[in-house]
Amino acid sequence: MKFLKLWQVGALALPVLVVFAYYAFFVPGLMEYDSYYFLGMVCKKLPVSNEEPLISQALSLVPCDILAVKAVLFCMCLFSVLVFAATGRLIDEKLGWMAGFWLFLSYIFFFEFFKFEDDQFSYPFLFLALYFWVAAAVKAKNGEKNAWQQLACLFFALLARGFWGGSLLFLIVLGVSSLLAITGAGLALLSVFWGKLYSAVFQSIQGVSEATPLLGSKDLLFLLPGLAGWLKERYLLWPGILFALLHLLQPKFGLFAVMFLALGLTAWLKDKESWHQYFLILTGVLVLGSFMAIAIQPPSLEEHQAVQYAVLQACQNYDCQVMNDWQLGHIVKWYGGKTCYFGSPCNCCNCSGDCEKISIAPGILVSESSQSCTLLKEWGKWKVYEC
Repeated sequence: MKFLKLWQVGALALPVLVVFAYYAFFVPGLMEYDSYYFLGMVCKKLPVSNEEPLISQALSLVPCDILAVKAVLFCMCLFSVLVFAATGRLIDEKLGWMAGFWLFLSYIFFFEFFKFEDDQFSYPFLFLALYFWVAAAVKAKNGEKNAWQQLACLFFALLARGFWGGSLLFLIVLGVSSLLAITGAGLALLSVFWGKLYSAVFQSIQGVSEATPLLGSKDLLFLLPGLAGWLKERYLLWPGILFALLHLLQPKFGLFAVMFLALGLTAWLKDKESWHQYFLILTGVLVLGSFMAIAIQPPSLEEHQAVQYAVLQACQNYDCQVMNDWQLGHIVKWYGGKTCYFGSPCNCCNCSGDCEKISIAPGILVSESSQSCTLLKEWGKWKVYEC
């Protein structure tokens, strides 16, 4: 493996540390609503899902503390950056380690590691799988044997699959694009897990932004020179195209496109050493700009305050039962409330699958929309009613 020098590790760790320090100490709670579903499992407030074979074991090792959860996310993020930097050195021995910086040219990278879901536990293994896939491709390009690199890629991709079903797609795309051994394994697994994979990729979830086609494509803008790098290192071309198309269909998989565009940028910059400084400056600007982007991601402080108050009121008179906008459901449960409005796709009470419809009954309601009930209190656009 292409190991990094200590000063390179420190240089790559610094922006990750700065951004996560801001996230840890200046952002209330966790980012994205579904993070509270997995936090609820960590803290034994929700039953542990057995959907993936390894995620329940991983969650059992995480402390029931939001700051500790953010520390775990930081470690997984930094490890992924360092592995990716080592992957860049396979393409450019001298300056390829800077590929770790190029991940920061899209907000998608940090956003993925700010969420606390099953995806994040798979990412370190997917980055390792990518390292060995590139190592195998480079050896094949040089006419050398690469069997053990292919097997290592397959091993880490399958390990990632144990945490998150979407990892299977990573394995299949890499296999279809070039490696026969991985293709066979990927297609065999596809026959077993096709239902879950189809649901993950092609079914849009009402109201969930990460599943909205074309959303987030602008976040790849600064990585577009990487397209030229795909032509220099042809083994990057087809998986890069497939992951870019997948990102347009399902932004949830945007990190895969970021990986290949960042590797393409590394290849493109190989003979342009003077250009590295300009991209480093751009990276620094985007890292600083990420603070503002983090601050506007849901759930907001106002949402936390409104939900806490709603649960408090509901527990006094309504057995903690809360009516709410469906995206708040996991947070309601985190604060000790009961609700049937939650999840992705949504669950709801007598709403015939319409996530936006709240079936009004006597009790406490928290919503950003106006309701024909008695307003108790409001925080910004979030209001708590008694019906």
